Amino acid sequence: MRIYMADTGGLPSRPRIPSYFNVVPMSGDKIQLRSAHKTVILSGKAVGAVSKLLDLLDGTHEISEIPKFFPDIPEEEVLRTIKRLFDKGLVEETREWGEGSPGGKDESHGPQETFFSIICRDGRIVQKILAEARVVVFGLGRVGSHAVASLARSGVGKIVGVDDATVDSSLPLCGELYLAEDVGRLRCEAIADRLGRINPRTQFEALKVVPHEVHEAAAIIRGAGLVLACKDSPEVSLYRTVNEASLKETVPWLRASLEGFEAHLGPSVIPRETACYTCYEMRSKGNWAHYEENLAFEQYLASSPRKADYGCLAPIAGLLGNLAAAEALKLLTGFSPPTTSGKLWIFNVNTFEAETHEVLKLPRCPSCGFSVSNPSPALWSL
Repeated sequence: MRIYMADTGGLPSRPRIPSYFNVVPMSGDKIQLRSAHKTVILSGKAVGAVSKLLDLLDGTHEISEIPKFFPDIPEEEVLRTIKRLFDKGLVEETREWGEGSPGGKDESHGPQETFFSIICRDGRIVQKILAEARVVVFGLGRVGSHAVASLARSGVGKIVGVDDATVDSSLPLCGELYLAEDVGRLRCEAIADRLGRINPRTQFEALKVVPHEVHEAAAIIRGAGLVLACKDSPEVSLYRTVNEASLKETVPWLRASLEGFEAHLGPSVIPRETACYTCYEMRSKGNWAHYEENLAFEQYLASSPRKADYGCLAPIAGLLGNLAAAEALKLLTGFSPPTTSGKLWIFNVNTFEAETHEVLKLPRCPSCGFSVSNPSPALWSL
């Protein structure tokens, strides 16, 4: 992929109005440039010349050619006008796909690159980050299968799916990628067979395990850009294991969980920056109205192999999985601040009401607090 830039002034060699801008003629010597996020009004006596200039900014003309269409206007003034438009994000470089483009010509992510470009000016840079990213997903059930499919569609380069369960009869309807013929197969193997049909550029690694120890989870997530823990019901033991492994390996992670009439997303844990899952648990306990009952239930969730299935609405499993993937794109690329960074997002399935709860870092957290990396000195060392 090559970008042509002029030798002088940092102007594009073949300038064009970005495709996400509408050029709208108005009465009273005005022109409106309007996108999804920005509206600019150009006005004045020279609006006729500006209108002609905008027509020429279609990517087919060299920058040196454009002033020749305005014999009555100094060349410097024409270039200065283009420069002002460029500085305001109203003009961009014309891009061509060449041999340097990863995998050759591929416009399949064009709409997504356009979306990124509105925010970051050059969406190809953001897309390249995704292509080089490695994401580990724990849980390939109703929520996790949707998340994995969405990550692949978004262009994530490598996905590691961690799940030792088999496909049940509900997953072809409530999940993503599964077919009726997959019932009884390992989830990770079924997804491995299908994901390449969505995006052959995404590599998928299937791990038929569930880590019970921190060192096992740490080995799986080592070197990843992000971890998703996607569960169809509360899974306290897994969250705790992933949290400790995340802190150990300094890998961010995000929780997505269906919990009856609620869909939970977050809090995103960014090691050394945000509250961790232990902080979240301890602060939650401080707000419990029925402490004894809730503590017994938490201990049951952490230790019992059998847990009740709260069921789900098929659209909600897709909603949460896709939102988890969207949040993952934010965490991986930074194109927009993550909604769940140090926050828990809760969606009520019945009312469609959403709430965001801030989760503050706990100074004395036994998992991520100051004392973990800075233990108190022994008396004899003073």
